[in-house]
Amino acid sequence: MTTHYMIADASTNEKLVEKVQAKINEGWSLQGGVSVTLGGKPIFAQALIKNA
Repeated sequence: MTTHYMIADASTNEKLVEKVQAKINEGWSLQGGVSVTLGGKPIFAQALIKNA
């Protein structure tokens, strides 16, 4: 079994929720918590994994 990793990122929390929900609907699972960088423009990120 192979594990695939990805990071979804967005400029707003709302956009990240949309991206992450779409990935969950495709069979991806959350890995850890949300990361937020606030220096300059904000970046919200979430790691996801999928076993294939």
